[in-house]
Amino acid sequence: MRPILQSIIWLVTTGFLIGWLYFHLHVVNGISQFMPAAEQDLKLQALMSEMQSGPAASTLMLRLGGADSIELARLSKQLRQALVAQREVFQAVRNNHRSVDLGAFASLFRYRYLLSDTEGWSESVLRETFQQRLSDLRSGGGALPREYLTTDPQLIFMSYLQGLFNVVSHNSGPRLKHGVWFDEKLESALMLVHVRGDSLDLDMMQRAQNEIYRKFSQLVKTASVQLEISGPGIMAVESRAIIEQVVNRLSIFMIILLVIVFSIAYRSLRLLLLAVVPLLTAIIVALVTTQLIFNEVHGIVLAFGITLLGVCLDYPLHFFSHLRTDEKPFLSLKRIWPTLLLSGFSSVLAYLALLGSGFDGLSQLAVFAASGLTAALLTTRYILPLLIAPGRVKPRYWVFDICLSKRQKTLLALFFFSAPVWIIMQAEVVWETSVDAISPVPVSARERDGKLRHELNVPEVSHVFIQSGKNLEEVLQATEYINGQLLELQSLGTISSIWSPSNVLPSVQRQKQRQRALPLDEVLSENLSEALRGMPFRRSAFDPWLEAVAESRSLRTLDYTTVALTPLASVLRQGLFQQQGVWISMTRISGIRSDAELNRWLDEHPDMKKSHVEIKRATERLLIEYRISTFERFLAVVALLVLIIFLWSRSLQKTMWIILPVSIGVLSGFSMPLLSGTAINVFHLLALLLVLGMGLDYSLFFNQAGEDEVERKQCVHAISISALSTSAAFLMLAFSSIPVMVAMGQTVAGGGFMCFISAWALSASVKSENKD
Repeated sequence: MRPILQSIIWLVTTGFLIGWLYFHLHVVNGISQFMPAAEQDLKLQALMSEMQSGPAASTLMLRLGGADSIELARLSKQLRQALVAQREVFQAVRNNHRSVDLGAFASLFRYRYLLSDTEGWSESVLRETFQQRLSDLRSGGGALPREYLTTDPQLIFMSYLQGLFNVVSHNSGPRLKHGVWFDEKLESALMLVHVRGDSLDLDMMQRAQNEIYRKFSQLVKTASVQLEISGPGIMAVESRAIIEQVVNRLSIFMIILLVIVFSIAYRSLRLLLLAVVPLLTAIIVALVTTQLIFNEVHGIVLAFGITLLGVCLDYPLHFFSHLRTDEKPFLSLKRIWPTLLLSGFSSVLAYLALLGSGFDGLSQLAVFAASGLTAALLTTRYILPLLIAPGRVKPRYWVFDICLSKRQKTLLALFFFSAPVWIIMQAEVVWETSVDAISPVPVSARERDGKLRHELNVPEVSHVFIQSGKNLEEVLQATEYINGQLLELQSLGTISSIWSPSNVLPSVQRQKQRQRALPLDEVLSENLSEALRGMPFRRSAFDPWLEAVAESRSLRTLDYTTVALTPLASVLRQGLFQQQGVWISMTRISGIRSDAELNRWLDEHPDMKKSHVEIKRATERLLIEYRISTFERFLAVVALLVLIIFLWSRSLQKTMWIILPVSIGVLSGFSMPLLSGTAINVFHLLALLLVLGMGLDYSLFFNQAGEDEVERKQCVHAISISALSTSAAFLMLAFSSIPVMVAMGQTVAGGGFMCFISAWALSASVKSENKD
């Protein structure tokens, strides 16, 4: 194929892919893709769903401060009214225990007597109810809008909704002042905002955050008043912004670094532009491939993947450094192609091992890296030689030459090898099991969220009870049984709150029981007349209520489909959903007084213990399983690469000297986090795959040079530039505020640098004086 035609095909293809990405690329930033998928166990799937989008996942916590309590209370009430009006964004806005918007759930109002129990229908019970309503009206602080007084005087519907949204404990929640929530010191007003959708819909969370700030800025009168927002969705939004900042800063840093390096090493900025060709091609192809396969690209994958594909610069660097004035460019590339191909193939193979790891995010990264590296390798092979004129490139070579005997090299190898091993052996904790360590959420954001959660007394859900089955009615009845048992535990004070999907949608059996418990028309009418005797209420004003109770006796029971078409759909789906034809329900408890007390109770109730899952312990077990699986995959890749290199070199001794620097680099990368007091998690192991690829690249080229002085100069030139730029980039990543990126940055920066040092000092290409 003619060179011009090859270039045109590349340009057209690249342009088409860029256009396709413009219309189809979808970047997400939630934690779910970097949590274990747990596909083998439906209960664990339900557990992961709880962690990613439980009932409190779409709840935002607001703090208003910087003014006196009267001003803060005014602002809290006005902000609530402004947000409630935005019904397409906010499902509920609360600044006290009773602030639930009844209008948003009007379609369920007629079913209130099927959805909730009542305290009774006797004359005495009704009289007490109307006395309370009269007191509410006289005080001006009635919990029920006046239009609902004559249709639901018992507050059945409001109590039902408050039970669903009651993430704040009544007994130990925030203090009430001027009718709104305040913190314990009465210095800040507190609010809860329920956003429509779930916390994984970051666009909706961003919109909600913007709306809150916009309404706040319109209402605030003094500049000293401050608004603080937190919650799972906000933390994810902030993570997305930080990831974007990291990518932008890293891109600017790499551009400046490469301009300096190419100006000094190659004396040509034109080569820098040419070096970007394989890199851009790699990024474009990686994005397209990942989007096509997964229908999305995670922000962590994008940030780390682009940094990872920075290694693609190694390919043009090797090419540029091996150019000779008396040799055509394609012949120079042909000379190093077998080694370059083996290096690239090894890296691709290493990342493909991540497929099926159990983390969707890691599988994305595997596809992103493998497709990108392949595209960069092929672009370097077939496009770059067409863009370089023979004899135009004159690199400024440098050689840091040392002269080591075999004994000296052996001693140096023992030192390089034993130092990281000693560090690993000294570490008190080697493996990480905490979910926080693999979270893309910055530590500062989690701390702020924890502080607001404590002040509002919004409980962290750590225990769930799971029921599953193919028959929805049976699952709901089993869930109601669990709820009943837990009420006993709550009465003992062991737990403070229970959230059950059967409270959103009762079983058909329970709904019919409630219908049968409703009083006959004449009985209720007589009791109402007696209860109102001596009160200022008109008896006829409550005719709508009598009609509603009569209608409830013959209403068709609610089913899942009906509730799913109401505003409670998202609430219901967070605790009751269907997967693979099986219905799964999750009942959550919080405010546990003592884990030991709970465990004793579970031992006494084996039927409850069977459905119980402790989230932290189950998650830790999952992480351990996936870490072991990832580590085993890593070892398998190492063994396979050793075999491939042995078949390539056909020499056991040469294979040993090629693998030795790689082993030192990998051990150094493994020990770096431990040296700083950080335990090893899955993402450190992932970063070691990159170290493995870098080490092989450096070692293969150093050993390929042999005793040829020019070849050695070219190898040192290319590899030193590659090691400098890669280690510098990942060192910058190590100072990120995102734990995942810190893990990768520490490992690759330290491991990559040691790969270069050991490969340079120990390779066969280093002149050796055979002194024993």
